[in-house]
Amino acid sequence: MSEKRVAGRFLCADLVRVDWMEGEDDFRSSEAVLEDISQQGACIEMEEAVMLGSMMMLTIDGKAFHGHVSHCNFRDYGYFIGVRFGEESLWSSGLVAPRHLTNLCALAEEADA
Repeated sequence: MSEKRVAGRFLCADLVRVDWMEGEDDFRSSEAVLEDISQQGACIEMEEAVMLGSMMMLTIDGKAFHGHVSHCNFRDYGYFIGVRFGEESLWSSGLVAPRHLTNLCALAEEADA
């Protein structure tokens, strides 16, 4: 499988709030585990599937990030859901830093050294 990400991602382990729309009038809310995050998007794990293209808002430590569901795959015991952030809602560690944030690029550089 080829890597589609264009920006470095950060592994994390944090509970976040997610709100999304399914269809035109079905507003849903839940907690999810934030698995990784990058400037353009994030991957969360939830107990239920979410339709592709659904509008979704992730709230991390009081800061909201808006986007659309880009993928939803069942793995082992939950659904891994990719959220692509909109241009007006890009993430940076200066805005909010999830708990247990790990920079994969820095780890790779350390391994090469």
